[in-house]
Amino acid sequence: MTYFSNDTNAAIQNDTIQTSIYAATAYQLVDSNTSNPNFVILDVRTASEFNTDHIAGAINIDYYGATFSTELDKLDRSKIYLLHCAGGSRSASVLTMMK
Repeated sequence: MTYFSNDTNAAIQNDTIQTSIYAATAYQLVDSNTSNPNFVILDVRTASEFNTDHIAGAINIDYYGATFSTELDKLDRSKIYLLHCAGGSRSASVLTMMK
């Protein structure tokens, strides 16, 4: 998983961009931000992967989907994103795109 925020005042961590965070850290972020409307879990796996199992409250934008770039561009850049995929390579690529 990857953590991304454009907010230089992000209360979640001192650094606004973290890469390759561990599951325990991701769990803490999700748990501590359940009522934070600015915290978004972005699952970039395929719809099939997402429908099999996903983090509660996550939104899904298929990295391999034809409209991925368009959907990514629509995201609110002031929000905090926790990027999730199966192995880390898709979320790492998305982090690069979001930067």
